[in-house]
Amino acid sequence: FQVLLKGASMADLYDLTGLVLPNTPRFETNGRLTGSLEPERAVWEYTNFNGKVGQSDLHGSLKYTSGKPRPRLVGTMTSNQLRLADLGPTIGAGKADAASPDPSPSPKRGRAPRGKVLPDSKFAAERWNAMDMDITFKGRHIIRPESLPLEDLSLRAVMENAQLKLAPLTFGVAEGKIESQVSIDGRTAPLKAQIRGTVQGLQLSAMFPKVQLMKKSFGHMDGAIALESTGSSMAGLLGEGTGEMRLYVRDGTLSKQMLDLAALNVGSIIVGKLFGDDKEVHLRCAVADFTVVKGLATTRVVKMSTEDAIVEATGTIDLGTEELDLRIKPESLEWKFFSLRSPLYVKGTFGNPNVGVEAGPLLLRAGAAVVAAVVAPAALALVPLTVPAADDDTHCKPLLDLGKQPVKAGAKGAAGTESQPARQAASKAAPAAR
Repeated sequence: FQVLLKGASMADLYDLTGLVLPNTPRFETNGRLTGSLEPERAVWEYTNFNGKVGQSDLHGSLKYTSGKPRPRLVGTMTSNQLRLADLGPTIGAGKADAASPDPSPSPKRGRAPRGKVLPDSKFAAERWNAMDMDITFKGRHIIRPESLPLEDLSLRAVMENAQLKLAPLTFGVAEGKIESQVSIDGRTAPLKAQIRGTVQGLQLSAMFPKVQLMKKSFGHMDGAIALESTGSSMAGLLGEGTGEMRLYVRDGTLSKQMLDLAALNVGSIIVGKLFGDDKEVHLRCAVADFTVVKGLATTRVVKMSTEDAIVEATGTIDLGTEELDLRIKPESLEWKFFSLRSPLYVKGTFGNPNVGVEAGPLLLRAGAAVVAAVVAPAALALVPLTVPAADDDTHCKPLLDLGKQPVKAGAKGAAGTESQPARQAASKAAPAAR
């Protein structure tokens, strides 16, 4: 028979059915429900259902089997038009659909605390031992702001004996992909987690689709991250993570005009101060290599090589307090290309960063774009690149060689604030004194 399900959040079905489902915006589904009873178990199938979660369509089939040691839910779901905002409550960010007539939050539904960026809603891990599951989901097309180049999403979520694995969790981004594997052990308090991810072949031209100047760029971005952590929320896991992360960019174009068009206001200020307001800068390569200890990311090597200069950043990013403490120093190959020789400082928080010049507080307003432009924590880190043209570059080759070092989670990845390969890369990439 046909069954209509609807409510403020799928997580609310737990009290009624025992199903362990994530927080969502208001949902409504309609499908065929069939069941069979056996001596030691019952089987229920909810097949060919169609509906909406928030403003995203949802289709699929699910099968629930009772029994020991735990009931089990398996199935597949797809969304042809997945609205990015509807994913927010799943990770503890955002809120239920504004169109919902019942805005009352479900237990544990939440978002980042006031003034914070990372979501701090706690995982409902006390429910995880109530059910095992194996669910695959595909979001064929992500509806998002034009400036955010997310394309699609696919994941497999497996939970067994209160241990949750998202493997793979893959976003199509800028004609490339960000693929991660996340394991969270819900049997311990606080939760234990391992996070590994790669950034593969993000095309710079596709990352800024509204910017005409970037269409000339054939460069790409790659990376990797490996962390071990404990915590009870997304923010908590990042704030306690230990390991390393690495980011590489090759062959791009920068200019104040381009960053203005991309609405990266702080990035445009920095580029304007370093290179001048009218200059178009060819980016040969850039690397951001960090160790992470208990959520504190410390620079090993963060450098950008252009035709005219090496720009280096040193300092820390605290993923727990969301505080920035970075120093950006231009190392000129030819000082005539620079309109600013003093280092820049990036301080403040993720939500309210501040940029200043060493000589005085000339830049009082900032935006999070400086982090993306210089250290890219949102993209998180990178894997080896095969870049024949850059391999011959005096400054890029040692930086790209550094990318061949695998990232490691835990104490092995965080060992030392600066690894031997990182020290060698920094030394070789530094311009000769003039």
